[in-house]
Amino acid sequence: MATTYKYIICGVVILASFLLGFNNGKKVIQAEWDAEKLQQAQLLNEANAKAKQIEQEFQQKLNEAQNERIKTEQLLQTARSATANAERRLSNATADFAKRMSKTTDKTCTNAITTSTKLFTECVARYRKMAENADGHFADFQQCDKAFPVNQEITN
Repeated sequence: MATTYKYIICGVVILASFLLGFNNGKKVIQAEWDAEKLQQAQLLNEANAKAKQIEQEFQQKLNEAQNERIKTEQLLQTARSATANAERRLSNATADFAKRMSKTTDKTCTNAITTSTKLFTECVARYRKMAENADGHFADFQQCDKAFPVNQEITN
């Protein structure tokens, strides 16, 4: 009977050792898993923070480009107004010149001046339209150029 108890005690000791070892191993693996999970979460947070910073930098550049575009449009509008005023003055001056020349007796001179005035007026109108288009294209180019990051690599 004593040997039976010895075997039972030995079995219990072996079983207890196994269970303690199993639980200890389980705790070690869980600790390693938790450490890896924490490290991955930290890497993800760092990547998100970097992405947010890059996004904020791009947004700031876009805002600056849009503000610059507004300023450029205001300057262009001022220039357009000045051009329109100059055109009006020039048109008035040419009309006045044409009136004065029409009083002359030389009909050929009058015809030449009238033709020149019409031609010049048409050239001014076309030039103004071309300048307005060029100003708009240039302002668009500046906005795109300032908003888009050039030679900047995005890394993980």
